[in-house]
Amino acid sequence: MKSTANVHFITRILIACVFLLSMSFSSCTEEKNDTIRDRNPQIETLGASLTELKTLREESKYGTIKGQYPEESKVILNDAMAVLGRLILDIDEGKSTSQSEIDQAITNAQKAIDNFKASVRTETVLFPAELYVNGDDGGYIDFGTSDDYIKFGEPRNRAYTVELWLKFRTMPGGIGAVVSTFLEDNGVRCGWMVNVINGDYLRMTFAQKEQHKLWEPGDGFGEANKWIHVAVVYNDKGVDGEMEDGKPVVAKYYANGVLKNRVVNGESYTGNYYGANDNNLPNLPMIAFAQYETNGNKTRKSQGYIKHFHIWKTSKSEADIKALMNGTTKVTGKEADLACGWAFDETVEDDQNIKDLTGKHTAAVKGKYQWQILE
Repeated sequence: MKSTANVHFITRILIACVFLLSMSFSSCTEEKNDTIRDRNPQIETLGASLTELKTLREESKYGTIKGQYPEESKVILNDAMAVLGRLILDIDEGKSTSQSEIDQAITNAQKAIDNFKASVRTETVLFPAELYVNGDDGGYIDFGTSDDYIKFGEPRNRAYTVELWLKFRTMPGGIGAVVSTFLEDNGVRCGWMVNVINGDYLRMTFAQKEQHKLWEPGDGFGEANKWIHVAVVYNDKGVDGEMEDGKPVVAKYYANGVLKNRVVNGESYTGNYYGANDNNLPNLPMIAFAQYETNGNKTRKSQGYIKHFHIWKTSKSEADIKALMNGTTKVTGKEADLACGWAFDETVEDDQNIKDLTGKHTAAVKGKYQWQILE
């Protein structure tokens, strides 16, 4: 008798587990369901319906993409599961439960399944969002390789603009890359990189023709969780045609639309020509929140947010930059001088196939990242 009482006590505990944990259905609940069903055919029927609801809820995909379900659709199944769990508990406790109640619960469970399936998204819904990428934990944006990212005309006649909004989650120590085509190997350097150094100076790094030389115009900035608009303009012949002491002002650095720094020099920027460059540097993608080493490893990592990132094949004026920053100039992708551009201001259908505004390029978000929905 004592052994039988213990078995009954344990069974009642497991039944309570069904009801109280109907939202999670732990392994102990699954073991208990078999015991209950052997003891009562009514509970067997209710339990089968409960399992069907649970399986549908757990195996369905939730999100904003066509074919997925809204998160709130889980409530449809959860409510029906709670009713079934309550009936199972009542029956096991010996409470009077009519067959009509059981039949109605089964019918309602089937209706819940039908209603849940009817809530499937028939089209992709995109939401305003911010893209957070944790480069410190392996996250990065891979923009692929393209001459559009690094070739901006013939030597001595190059012109381009890199422009974006960014926000750091934390300020990196040392050098933290934001967007980079920059490569270096034993003092040989090619490409460019928007980056922050020592957590308080945001800048653009330009490789030069001569080894070991760099141009790095920038300005003090060390605030985490604050958006800043950065634009860097380059022109071999002088940005805005400007000269100083007979030399062209080859680069200008703007922060929030204000000119903060410039480079006056007669040397020429050295584009990263990937596999075809003079130094035979490897063919590696442009990436964000890290910088590639020539062996394919990533270094100089950072973490934060990026949006409205554009590369232009012309040197933009200060008025152009302010209009882009303020949104009075809307970038559509049809601009003749737009090399590439990504808005990154709303969720996307496929994180591994994010088409740019021109339709010519594709980005993929890798590793640790998150789309943070804006209310």
